[in-house]
Amino acid sequence: MQALYKTLENYISKNKYPFHMPGHKGNTAFLPPVPLLQLDLTELDTLDNLHSPNSCIKATQQRIADFYGADFSFLLVNGSTAGIIAAIITTCNENTTIAVDRNCHKSVYNGLILSGAKPVYFLPKIQPPPLTDVTIVTSPTYLGNVLNIAEIAEKSQLLIVDEAHGAHFAFNKIFPKSALTQGADIVVHSFHKTLPAFSQSAALHVKGDKLDIFKLKQALSMVQTSSPSYMIMSTTDYMLDLLQNDNRYFERYVENLLKLRASLKDRIIPTDDISKILLNIPKNENWLDKSQLAFEMITEKYTLAMTSVADKQEGFELLQKEVDKIKFEPPLFSESEIFLPKVIFTPKEFFEKSKKICKASLAESVGKISAEFLAPVPPGIPILAPGEEITENIAKIYPNCKIAVLQEM
Repeated sequence: MQALYKTLENYISKNKYPFHMPGHKGNTAFLPPVPLLQLDLTELDTLDNLHSPNSCIKATQQRIADFYGADFSFLLVNGSTAGIIAAIITTCNENTTIAVDRNCHKSVYNGLILSGAKPVYFLPKIQPPPLTDVTIVTSPTYLGNVLNIAEIAEKSQLLIVDEAHGAHFAFNKIFPKSALTQGADIVVHSFHKTLPAFSQSAALHVKGDKLDIFKLKQALSMVQTSSPSYMIMSTTDYMLDLLQNDNRYFERYVENLLKLRASLKDRIIPTDDISKILLNIPKNENWLDKSQLAFEMITEKYTLAMTSVADKQEGFELLQKEVDKIKFEPPLFSESEIFLPKVIFTPKEFFEKSKKICKASLAESVGKISAEFLAPVPPGIPILAPGEEITENIAKIYPNCKIAVLQEM
């Protein structure tokens, strides 16, 4: 078994075009002229402090807030995960009920453990959020579909939106509207997912006066490293400044994207966010082995190609050429089923219990209580969370999958 560096070195040598995250796609045109190693600095007197900014970092956060239309924006160097957890522990405690979109990332569950909030799960595509103290939803989804945020905001006392995959929305009107323009109180963006930024770069935005900003700052300091990467923060600042001051980058990208989608025609499954190229091409090892492309996700139902403003024209042309080679009939597409869980213990209740666990297949665990997440990565959305009963519907999805289940308490 090879260790990490050698594995990466071997992978890079294959020279596959990346239709996956991070959104910089290895395109050096979006890197600053200063060498990256020289940007890997620390909190010197003149370089500000992420956890108590009063100069250059404060100015960058204010510029981000102005661009996205937020009242406050906070740089994140531990990804959207840190922002989601901070948002939950700021707005929730053990007396709080929180309506949780079952399509949420597993970081939401970690926030529930830390806050002690009592979740009420719902399926936003088929039902409105229940009346609770706080609501959290994911929009856009991993596959690029959005919710009616304005409608959900109207029915929520305080709304948190995981818009990790929508940081690019504000750059061109062809994309869906951001949740920040539709009544959300807290919105979290992952810059590295759909913009030319390094992994872990993200932001949390606040709009309105429902939030205790001082408490939020404390929460962010709790969930983020005390040694934030100046390389991540500074290159994010450089990238955003570049894109905000020259709309030709996104104009070219959208023009090329529309041409690509038109050329792929019947191979594309419609999505609300056109940057997600969802192809009705199932897993095909023979094609993948010979392909010069690397995709974000490949399943028995579809192939997901993620694009960004950093994609090159030759990449789009290569994708069209490779898809044209496909001769087999596409399968019927249906979104992965997400079920409302049978909750036996809340995330915090289960986390705090003393317990004995054992590993078993889902098929032989129906009726038992899961002791861990069943959350395929990507995208990290739990089909099953700790403290929830394993039902027949769930067991049918991955019958042979081994999972930790509760043996006794």
